[in-house]
This record gives sequence, structure tokens and C-alpha cells, in this order.
Amino acid sequence: MGDLTLVAELDRRFHQRDGWLLPALVTLLVERGHLDAVRHQAAAGDWHCLRALADLRVAAGDVDGAVELLRPVAGTGWWVAVEALAGVLAGHDRAGEAVALVRPFAEAGDRPALELLVTLLAGQGLIDEVVALLRPHPVLSGMLVRLTDGHGRDDEVAAVLTAALEDAPDRGFVLTCLATVLDRQGRFDQAYSVLRGNLGHGTFRPLAELLGRHGRGELLRELAATGDGRYAAERLAELREREGHVESAIEALRPFVDGGRRNAKPALAALLDRHGRTEEAVALLRTMTRKPPPGNERWLADTLGTLLLRLGRPEEALAAIDEIAASQCGMWFELLQSRTRLLVADGRTDQAIDEVHAHPEGSAAHGVALLAELLAGAGRLDEAVEALWPYRVTRRHDLAMLLVRQGRVDLAITVATSPADSHDAGESVMPVPAS
Repeated sequence: MGDLTLVAELDRRFHQRDGWLLPALVTLLVERGHLDAVRHQAAAGDWHCLRALADLRVAAGDVDGAVELLRPVAGTGWWVAVEALAGVLAGHDRAGEAVALVRPFAEAGDRPALELLVTLLAGQGLIDEVVALLRPHPVLSGMLVRLTDGHGRDDEVAAVLTAALEDAPDRGFVLTCLATVLDRQGRFDQAYSVLRGNLGHGTFRPLAELLGRHGRGELLRELAATGDGRYAAERLAELREREGHVESAIEALRPFVDGGRRNAKPALAALLDRHGRTEEAVALLRTMTRKPPPGNERWLADTLGTLLLRLGRPEEALAAIDEIAASQCGMWFELLQSRTRLLVADGRTDQAIDEVHAHPEGSAAHGVALLAELLAGAGRLDEAVEALWPYRVTRRHDLAMLLVRQGRVDLAITVATSPADSHDAGESVMPVPAS
């Protein structure tokens, strides 16, 4: 299965972003025609560059060339490369080779490999083997249901799922899969019974979705009245909306809005906006700004900003963000990001830049990164690079992207591949090299 030490090192580099260019930077280099730089980095062992070159060969119709590039790395036993090579093979009428490549990893107990193997086998129509491989794994019941769809094996799959219920770590998940199989067999009543009789195992949402798909409004209304019925009410509202009964859809959500249930107002606001009632949606969301639900502050700021900009009321949008900030003891940095996006969308980039400068976190690495993003968006690349240069270790990937846009590819690569554990470059006084 390969050299375990080498595989561990490849995994470390892949997950810790150490010594390799990030995929976004590689994409930018390719888009701007800097293929020699990408080839050089690939030759030095950069996986993301190698993968980009393989993709280019595939796009040019040279599948053998792409396989040639990927096979040595896949031969180390590193799963990321094995999966990439299998994808190229399977996508170009060489599924048998892909299966042979992946099978040893699946047989060794690697779950991602098993998932890929059964997907490849299903693509070849080898459903008997798919069922046999997935039968002992209740956690993969969803794959069993999906991959056998349309192959006339529903009775067998239902039996497998029923047997799996005894030892399944997540009984509700397997019950949901069983109901899916029953439903696609046209056995709605049995699917309904399986889900309705096991609400204590987490089948409430799948039940509401089943009823919504089948247009069972009365049963949805009944479900919405039990326990935590908001999700069922939302499915009922979707059903009534599809039927063209907007007022009825609003009525389904209204009790949960009036009762202060979490996320009920956003659902109703979205419904109102979809039907041209944006003023009503705004009025509803504005009732949330003084006490936004925890965790929804940025969503509320972004959504209100979008709606109010569309209505031509940017000042009111900014005021709404200020109200949210006041409810949280000040304009924290993440909310400032929402505010600056709103200012830029309104054509006020200079004001956004000034506000970042003035913010207490504006001189921290993440604050300077936002500042550089705004400067670059305004076409002020030199200033953006100058601002980020002191943070060329902690924000090296952001800086490298800007340097490529300047055409300074060698410096960009040097910055991007600098050691992650270097001292904080924010302490350095070295000036940015002249372009």
C-alpha cells in the first residue's frame, strides 16, 4: 500500500498547507498563462500543481498523459492521489482500471475507498457486488439506496435495511433510508408508517419532506401542530406556494413567527420577498435587529443589506447593521466585513477602506487582509501589496495572489511557500521589494 512515512508527509503537507501552493493560487497562475512556473513547482513535488497539469492534459484530450503524471504519486499509496487517478480513469472508459486501483484500499478497511469502489461498480452495473459490499455497513445505507435505484433490487434493499435496524448506530437514518425505498416502490402508506411511528428516533424531518413531496397538506398541518412543528410548517408553506396559494403559505408560518420560534421570521421573509413583497420582508427582518438570534447576526446584516440596496435604501441598510452592532456591544470585525461589502456594493469603497483603518482590529493581520482586499478591488494593487507585505508569513497566500496579479510570479511563489512556522512577519521592517 506504499511507503507510510511518505504518505504521512504528503498528508501533512496537504492538510497543513505547508510548502505547496494553494489550489486557488495554482488556478490563478494557470489562468494567467504562467504554466512554466506551475511545471517547475510540480517537478519540485507540489501536488496541487501536478494535479492542475493533469487536468490540463485531460482537457486537451491527452488522458494517457494525465495518467502518466498522476500514477507515480498514486503509487505511493497516498489516497488523495489514488482518488484523483481513479477519477481520470473512470471518466474516460477505463473504469476497470479504476476499480483495480481502488479495491485494495477498500479491502484494507478504508471507508472513502469503499465508497468510491461501490460507486465505480454501480457505474458498471455490478449491483450484486455493490449490495454485498454495503450490506455490513449500516452507516452507508444512503449509498446503498442511491446506487441501487432503478435496478429492480428494492425488495432486497428493503430487507437489508430492515435487518440493519437491529444494530444500526443511527436508527433514524436507516429508517429514513428504508422509507425512501418504500416510497420509490409506490408504497407511500408503509413509508409514512415507518417514519410516523418512529419520531423519537429523529424521523420528523424526513416525514415532513415525504408529506411535502406527495402534497399531503392535511397530514403536514397535523404534523406542524405537534412538538417542534416549524419544519413541517415550512414544508406546508412550500406546498401551498407551489400550488399558488401564497396567503395560505404565509398562514402556515405565521403562528411560529408570532410565537418567536427561531428561524421562522427568516423563512417568512424569504417567502414574502419571492413574491414581490420585499417591503414586508424588510419590515419583518427589521424587528430582529435590536435582538438578533445568536449566530444569525451576519446573515441578518447581509440579507437586510441586499434587500434594502435593491430598494435603493443603502443608508437604512447601514443603520440596520449599526443596530445589530449596538445589540452586541459594538461593531465586531465579522460584522464590519458585512458593512464593508455593503459599502462597496453601493460604490463607496473609499469609505469602506477608511472604516477598516479606523476599526480596532484594522491593524491586525486579518484586518489588513480585508483592507488589502478592498484596495485590490479598487484597482490599487500596489497599495494592497504594500499593506500586506509586513504580514507575508501569516497572510502569505493572500499576498501571493496579489503578487501574481501584479505579474511578480517568482516572488509570489517564494512568499506562498515560505515556512508556516516562521516568526510573525508583522514584526519585520523589511520593505516590500520594488516591482
